[in-house]
Amino acid sequence: MAIDIDGFAVLRSIAAEPNAFIGVAAEAAKAARELIVKQITAKTAGLESLREVGKAIGAETLTLILDGMKDAQIRSLVSKLDKHHPNLKGSNAEWQLNQLRELAKGSIEPTPKPVPVKAKKDKKENSGSPQSSAKKKAKEESASQEEAFELISFSSAGATRKR
Repeated sequence: MAIDIDGFAVLRSIAAEPNAFIGVAAEAAKAARELIVKQITAKTAGLESLREVGKAIGAETLTLILDGMKDAQIRSLVSKLDKHHPNLKGSNAEWQLNQLRELAKGSIEPTPKPVPVKAKKDKKENSGSPQSSAKKKAKEESASQEEAFELISFSSAGATRKR
C-alpha cells in the first residue's frame, strides 16, 4: 500500500532550506512555473482564481510567469476571461498579454456581454397592400424558381445512347 506525501509541505520545506537543495534549484523554479500556469489555465479557474494566485505569489512574480507563457496559452486565457471584448478577435499577442496583466491586477474588469439590439420593422415595408408576409415569401420563392428554370438547359433530355 503506497502512502502519499503532502506536496505542499515538501515544497514549504524546500523553500525554507534552499541551500540544502541547490542542485535542484532550476528544476524547482521550472516546477513552480508549471504549477502556476496549470492552476491559472485550468478549466475551473476563472478571474478570481488568477487574482488569488497573484496575491499569493506576488504581482511581480505573476507578471514574470505570464511573460514566460506561450502565446497560445495567453490567447486562450484572455479568450476565457474576457471573451466579450471587442478588440479580442483581431488582437496580437502583445495586446493579449497586456490585457491579461491588467485583468490580473484588477485595474480592469472583463467586458460585459453585449445586449442584442432588436431590429425595428421598417414602416414602408408594412405599408401598402395588406398582403401577409407568407404571401410575400411565396411570391419571392416562385420568382426564384422561375429564374432557376431559365438557367436549366433541357437539350440533353432527348439524348439517345449510341451503340
